[in-house]
Amino acid sequence: MDQQAPVNPWKTQDSPWRWELHLLLLSAMIVFVLTVVIGIVNGQQVVKLSQRVILTHVHAGTLGWITLSVFAIALYLFGEDTTIPAKSMYLRVLSIVAAVTLPIYVLAFLSGNLIARAVFGIPTLLVFLGFFGWIIARSGKLRLGIPHLAILAAMLALIIGGVFGVHRVGRRGGVRNSGRRRDARRRHRRRVRLEWRRIGSRPRSRRATAPG
Repeated sequence: MDQQAPVNPWKTQDSPWRWELHLLLLSAMIVFVLTVVIGIVNGQQVVKLSQRVILTHVHAGTLGWITLSVFAIALYLFGEDTTIPAKSMYLRVLSIVAAVTLPIYVLAFLSGNLIARAVFGIPTLLVFLGFFGWIIARSGKLRLGIPHLAILAAMLALIIGGVFGVHRVGRRGGVRNSGRRRDARRRHRRRVRLEWRRIGSRPRSRRATAPG
């Protein structure tokens, strides 16, 4: 008796979102290669890596290839039973923005620039919200199973972490900038005092002295 070969339920070629799936997974693979390279260099102790490189390694996973893979799985699971994808342009644009923005956000950690992290953190958070909103809209049209619930929980965790992360980075950047401005003012006042001392005089009070 012939046995039929098991059907592969994860065949992306049959998905109406195959272009978006391939784009997200390709972007995830690129970030994954970066993660592996940093991990190998750090593990072999070839060179001593700086803190920003280690942060890049961590965020390349949590906010890089793992997040992009979650988007792809969400698109596959919640996009089923759609012969003609509704709002295909919305998901196509969202997938392109995610595939471009998240790797750039990872590189912002490598640069060590807090302003760059805050700037690229905002579109990253918007991508989280965009996918989560689409998932919520699709949830009412599908029979949800454990994989669907797991993706919902993962997306919710991403949004919560993204909100706290963007707020923290933005606050640190603002504090650092205000600190730099305060230090610049102090240096300016110090130079003025040194200049007055050099010429043997001090700034006089604006209030005129009344004659006795």
